[in-house]
Amino acid sequence: MVAAALAVEHPDRIAFVQPILFLYRHSIELDLKALLRIDLDSGATKHSPPDHNLQELWNRVRRKLVASNFADKDALSAVEMIVKDFVTVDPIGATFRYAQDKKGEVIAAPNQIDLQNLQEVMEGIRYFMEYAYLAVKGEA
Repeated sequence: MVAAALAVEHPDRIAFVQPILFLYRHSIELDLKALLRIDLDSGATKHSPPDHNLQELWNRVRRKLVASNFADKDALSAVEMIVKDFVTVDPIGATFRYAQDKKGEVIAAPNQIDLQNLQEVMEGIRYFMEYAYLAVKGEA
């Protein structure tokens, strides 16, 4: 979807941004919940938290990674900045999910966004999450 949005030179190009941001935010949420399901002692999986509070999920994952001696502190800080950016624009995961809010007001997407940079950042997040998952399971 990002490649398609980058290829389009159209006045409504911004319409591509909302679903892209929603899906990227949702992927971070799912990755964080996957990390929280891993039990540090047994490696078994548990139920994931039922909420969409990305900041709280990240705080819990960060504590878990630190407890598992995750060594890359720069990566932790970088991911934390990205999580905070998403929380700022979409605190509960609904801002970019719908075209309108519950009052019927149109939800405006950011009018300035570098989709190429966003794609590269999210690829970095994806690699981080994969490594963190292996690290928590003791396989990294």
